[in-house]
Amino acid sequence: MGAGFGEKKEKAMRLFEYEAKKLFCQCGIPVPQGRLVRSPQEAVEAFRELRNPAVLKSQVLAGGRGKAGGIRFCATADEAGQGAAELLNSFIQGKQADALLMEERIKIKEEHYMGITFEPRAGLPALLLSRKGGVDIEEMDPALIFSEIIDPQDGLPQFKARALAKKAGFPPSLYVKLGQIAAQLYGVFVAQEAIILEINPLVSREGGELCALDGKMDLDDDAFFRHPEWAGRPFEGTEIEARARRKNLRFVELEGDIGICGNGAGMMMTAMDLIVRKGGRPANFCEAGGAHAQAGSGRGAIEWWRDAVDLVLSNQKVTRILFNLVGGNQRGDEVARGIVEALRNKKIPAYIRLAGTNQEEGRSILAEHGFRSYETLEEAVAALIQGRD
Repeated sequence: MGAGFGEKKEKAMRLFEYEAKKLFCQCGIPVPQGRLVRSPQEAVEAFRELRNPAVLKSQVLAGGRGKAGGIRFCATADEAGQGAAELLNSFIQGKQADALLMEERIKIKEEHYMGITFEPRAGLPALLLSRKGGVDIEEMDPALIFSEIIDPQDGLPQFKARALAKKAGFPPSLYVKLGQIAAQLYGVFVAQEAIILEINPLVSREGGELCALDGKMDLDDDAFFRHPEWAGRPFEGTEIEARARRKNLRFVELEGDIGICGNGAGMMMTAMDLIVRKGGRPANFCEAGGAHAQAGSGRGAIEWWRDAVDLVLSNQKVTRILFNLVGGNQRGDEVARGIVEALRNKKIPAYIRLAGTNQEEGRSILAEHGFRSYETLEEAVAALIQGRD
């Protein structure tokens, strides 16, 4: 994604393409005719049912599927069977598909992009729309992606989506259809309590119809208890992320060398965004606040924060760590003791902003063990970037 919305912000469960398309179909969003297959024989049968040139797509939760050879075009039943056999025995980013989606091959006139996700500054969902879509959406000029903040109280009226389509440069003949699909997409986003929901590409077909050629959908882990239909799905993530999940910690791995730990999703986002703006690159972040946190419980709270820091430092790329902590129901002295225990005998620079409940006690504990604390997040990040002790 583009326009500043695409950073990986929190851990979520991603649906397979066929699962997202099933939800699209249920709400009226056009999708290609297709069928899920799990063997070469099923692929042959599906091809014969479609009676058209078809496409086979590996159902794996990995990006870059097309460039990695996870999509095959089939003109005959024999090609369908052979393609299925090869795809079911191949790996994409270390993941092997146990199912394929066989679909009719669509004649594409133009590829577009439509998505809904949360705009970090507003803290509200936003509709994203671009006349240009396809496999290179991540590298596309952000100026070509247009957005409209959605007020949850008003929902997404079709006239707002039509106005955004006009702004994005779509032909007038598509305004009404785009408005309808945007409203339907937002309905799925709300009903499933999604974090990200994308149609890429949303294609114009010969004859002027629109069709969702691919779908991406990430669901909020914290809402799973309201969605028993997704229970029992295997966790998709790294080993460290799986460890965090077992401990009820919110953890995300990234690509840089700066670890981030703290409480509050908004505070984590603020810390990460500030580091990036100052030229740093986060390696991961662990959000240890929220309803699951052990707060005001003595030894349990100390161990909770020790475990959170241990997770951040389990990434060998981490060369320094930033803490952004404002205690409410969590006490600064317990947080500080957890940090001290986790960092004992570890030679890694720590930049700590600690405020809120029992902040003075917490700062004193940190100072006793040789750790400096900062009054503001800005001061801590400035010191981190400049490499000051």
